[in-house]
Amino acid sequence: MENTQTPAEPTQIVSTSATKPRSKIWKIVSIILIAAIAIFALLAWYGFYLENNNIKNNISNNMDTLTTEKIKNLPVEINVGQDNFTGSVEERNKIVDMFVNDNSASDSVHLYIAANTAQLLDRPKDAMFLFFAAQLRKSLDYKRFDLGEADGNNIQTYLTYLNEGAGLVINPLAIQNPELFSEAIRMIEAWNVVPADDALYPKEEYGEVKIVKDQWSSSAKQNKDSFLKDFAYKQESTLRDPKMLEALRFLQDYNFGKIPHNPENDKKYTASMEIFKNQ
Repeated sequence: MENTQTPAEPTQIVSTSATKPRSKIWKIVSIILIAAIAIFALLAWYGFYLENNNIKNNISNNMDTLTTEKIKNLPVEINVGQDNFTGSVEERNKIVDMFVNDNSASDSVHLYIAANTAQLLDRPKDAMFLFFAAQLRKSLDYKRFDLGEADGNNIQTYLTYLNEGAGLVINPLAIQNPELFSEAIRMIEAWNVVPADDALYPKEEYGEVKIVKDQWSSSAKQNKDSFLKDFAYKQESTLRDPKMLEALRFLQDYNFGKIPHNPENDKKYTASMEIFKNQ
């Protein structure tokens, strides 16, 4: 019987010299792709970072800038002339910060309310600054709008009501805090009495402006110079005198009922009054 052997199929030989270049090319391509993805991801992150940072800065700047719209939306508690902004302690402090930093958008009404709010928050320097600013801007507004007398139902009535109510609690702060009073006066010296063109002045309350804009600055300067010369600097000088300061503090406590009214204190009251007569 004849043995037949199936011939073995020829072995296919693949050249490795052809695969090595391809392998290197794919490795290079992979590295380039990974690097491109990494760069793209980094750029995307950086873009997000810049956008997010800009949003935060815009929010921060927006929160620090007092505008007429913000003033309109501030909730107010009516409190016998000591009207004040409401909210949490943090919210009210932020409101006062805005008024202190830039109150050019505000009329004198809201400056009085901000002053009362600062006083309630135990911020005497800011309370005094805002109160004096309210008085100076009020004086200018009376000239700008030619405001007449209070009739019990107009903006003049409310301004009088606020000035008396705020003054009752804020004026005594100068005697209690003479150094802070001086700091508040320095703030007034650097402050611009004239409000911004778009400041909050509802026509139904103030009417139309009666004097030309060119006269606002000169009128404001005259008012501020008079305030500083006739009141602020004289008060500073008085408060620097230890004897005068002691007498003032006694008179204040006596008038506010913080010390008993008896013969001994009555004599001291008379003696303290004599100090001012002989000044």
